[in-house]
Amino acid sequence: MKSRIRIVRCVALSFVVLCVSVGAWAQSGTAALIGDVVDPQKQVIPGATVTLTNRQTGVSRNTVTDARGAYRFASLPPGRYNVQVELSGFKSAVVEDVLLQVDTTARQNVTLEIGEVAETVLVVSEATQLNTTDASLGNALSQEQIRSLPVEAQNVVQLLSLQPGAVFVPVQNADSVDPRYGAVAGARADQQNVTLDGVDVNDTQNQTAYTSAVRMTQEALQEFRVSTSNYNADSGRSSGPQVSLVTRSGTNQLDGSGYWTFRRTATSSNEYFYKLSQLSSGQESKPPKLDKDIYGGAMGGPIRRNRLFFFGNYERLQEQSEAPVTRAVPTNSFRDGVLMYQCAVAGLCPGGTVRGFSNSHTVPNGWYGLSPAEISALDPLGIGPSRAASQYFSQYPSPNEPGVRPNNIDAFRFAAPIENFFHTFITRVDFNMSESGNQKLFGRFGKQNDTISDPPQFSGQDARRQRKFANYGLALGYDSVLSSRLMNSFRYGLTRIDEANEGRTSSHFVTFRFIDPFDAAGATFTDTRTPNTHNFVDDVQWLKGAHSIKVGTNIRFSRIPKERFQSAFLSSTVNPSWVPAWDGATCREVRSARRQSADHFPRSRPAGRPATPTPG
Repeated sequence: MKSRIRIVRCVALSFVVLCVSVGAWAQSGTAALIGDVVDPQKQVIPGATVTLTNRQTGVSRNTVTDARGAYRFASLPPGRYNVQVELSGFKSAVVEDVLLQVDTTARQNVTLEIGEVAETVLVVSEATQLNTTDASLGNALSQEQIRSLPVEAQNVVQLLSLQPGAVFVPVQNADSVDPRYGAVAGARADQQNVTLDGVDVNDTQNQTAYTSAVRMTQEALQEFRVSTSNYNADSGRSSGPQVSLVTRSGTNQLDGSGYWTFRRTATSSNEYFYKLSQLSSGQESKPPKLDKDIYGGAMGGPIRRNRLFFFGNYERLQEQSEAPVTRAVPTNSFRDGVLMYQCAVAGLCPGGTVRGFSNSHTVPNGWYGLSPAEISALDPLGIGPSRAASQYFSQYPSPNEPGVRPNNIDAFRFAAPIENFFHTFITRVDFNMSESGNQKLFGRFGKQNDTISDPPQFSGQDARRQRKFANYGLALGYDSVLSSRLMNSFRYGLTRIDEANEGRTSSHFVTFRFIDPFDAAGATFTDTRTPNTHNFVDDVQWLKGAHSIKVGTNIRFSRIPKERFQSAFLSSTVNPSWVPAWDGATCREVRSARRQSADHFPRSRPAGRPATPTPG
């Protein structure tokens, strides 16, 4: 039976009006620059021409200082810029290497000296560590920092936790653990908001902490910022941290890179309990396999200098590992039709041997072994052990360590081989529609194809379940400077999660309780989900005197189709029950006793008759 769960479209609409003295900028993946132009006596200089030039792309934008000597640039791509200020009667001033970070407003004041315009005063910008433009708390990491920081498996997600007040414990089952594992400033982990290039990339259903539904690589990420608290009203829709990521853009310089990162088992230590099982079976202590290979390449550059740029990145992660796995299996005697009981008085049960269907088995001291004939004699229905069940149990490997029901159901521990693959492709195109840089357009597309395998049920088998992802996301952005006082920024994004969990159950099944099914039937099922989100964002900003007035909207259409097959098949479970402890006298009289007991190997029986319970 197939079931489908759908969540009706969800629309989130917000309008924000901000009136501030220094300016507040939305979480659109852009940056802003403000400043004052003064003379040596600190008097403001109105009417000065300010030219801002991107050092990587050569794109320039101009503005004129107002009556207060102030200038402002908004909706700028993050990066490094040069600021040039000119006015007749003063020397030209050039401030080099001004760093503008994502979702941050930088301030750069300029002092003009009296002299000829042809003369130039060169100043190198000094990085400002303190945010003086608003009350938000958080930090941005640049491309250089992202590429230099060592991260296991180059997982950029872990970098998002490098903030004061952030708690991050990497887990495999993030959807079902304590919601505080990814908390920031006391907010729940599922209250974060993640945007990529200004559009929503959250997992609408799970909202896992520090996670983008569209994976980013270290090579393709230009920078990101995490605002932990006190962020502005237009920065997101939740009470938790606001995470803003920006993909890398091409520049006027054609450059590329190739990389290979690897990890080998030789640097791993052995798992404690797996080591014990190896030593107990006479094997050498050897850590489970863990090999990782990450390789890829990136290239970016100009299609047309100063106007059209491209960037692309492909990365592949191959992970070959072994995971210590423990399965509950029948003992050699149990699968041969023998049931062992621990005697209440150990001295009355000296042990010995017992004959099963085909072999003799050792009975430890203090235990009594019931043969198939004795079990049949105890069974009120006279059914006795089932040879069909015995044949099914013969497929299992022999146990190699004690289990929770010793001498009947023990444990088999082994190093389960696992092979995972992760493919990531990201590309971006930027187009300056005008020479002045007042009209900018960009498009970004990213896709991933992943196969994540669970350990096999037993040695030599395929994975008991595979999780396959084919997520993709795209974004379109248009930034326009309509006048020196009016600017508009528009974003559209589509984020689609395509997840399929392929289990081994494909038909009706029967399981033996407390024993792991040999072929994983009844243990893993198939389910799929394809959440998708359409996101429309638009911000209009009007500069009036010392104030910035902004009106914006953020509309999201979300839908979460799902298919689950957990209830699609009929199932039956052989359910064991406990039998009271037996003393030694009862053990000696068991051959002639005809009292109710338990049968752990039920045979075929007339319809309507219940199975005899089996002891645990």
